Amino acid sequence: MLFGPIDWSLLIFVVLLNAPFALIQFILQEIQRKKEPGFIFPRHVKILGTTGQKFLHWQDFLTQTWGDFIFLPLIAFGFFSCSLNAWEVYIFLTVAMITIPIMIGICTSQNHKPDWGFPGGKAISWGGAAHIPYFAIYTAISVICIIKMFECQLLGWPLIITWIGGIGWSAMEYGDYVLGHFEPLKLKK
Repeated sequence: MLFGPIDWSLLIFVVLLNAPFALIQFILQEIQRKKEPGFIFPRHVKILGTTGQKFLHWQDFLTQTWGDFIFLPLIAFGFFSCSLNAWEVYIFLTVAMITIPIMIGICTSQNHKPDWGFPGGKAISWGGAAHIPYFAIYTAISVICIIKMFECQLLGWPLIITWIGGIGWSAMEYGDYVLGHFEPLKLKK
């Protein structure tokens, strides 16, 4: 049967498994912000030397809040609904390992606008360090879900829920782009 009952216990497990990993990024931001004032700038303060760009905290990003708490677990539900073969495990690990240096390179580049995770230059905050593997794992989970869709192994409710997660997270990312959260650093001339 294509649309049997939803495995609610798996869905709840995935949501509960994700929550502490998403929340720890915010907690680490707050601890470091209080422990090392000036490393993570105050929320929405104008970044010096820019055209008025604001320093954003974890809670300012739609992808961090709504995206990570609601939509990424829905994608992970699809991932955990399927079994992986050895080749897919290799793909998962490769994607995760490649994502880490790419993300660090992008977020510590000269045109990256400083934020809670990457406050400027080559600096990475505690929350940013926690976000790197989190992002890499979910990137790998998403790639495997796409593969499983093409293999027709992600079916029924897991497929629908994964699509809802993917569309929802993509909408949050689009919202962050529209709001200017991901725009490059714009220095005054």
